[in-house]
Amino acid sequence: MKCKYPYKPKECPECTSNKIAKILYGMPDYEIIKDKLKSGKIVLGGCVMEVGAPVWQCTNCNKKIYKEYTK
Repeated sequence: MKCKYPYKPKECPECTSNKIAKILYGMPDYEIIKDKLKSGKIVLGGCVMEVGAPVWQCTNCNKKIYKEYTK
């Protein structure tokens, strides 16, 4: 089941960890993002962001969290 939130959750809905990272898509320059990767602020999501792709990921249990868009 997809977990959907309108904003970044404070804790993981699966394991309740507060280690929630932004998923970065594309081909970023490693030298620019290496500190954020090591600190767990971001995780890599692949080269292409598809419609409906997850936006955040728990770095503790790897649960993917989706953005719920509201009108």
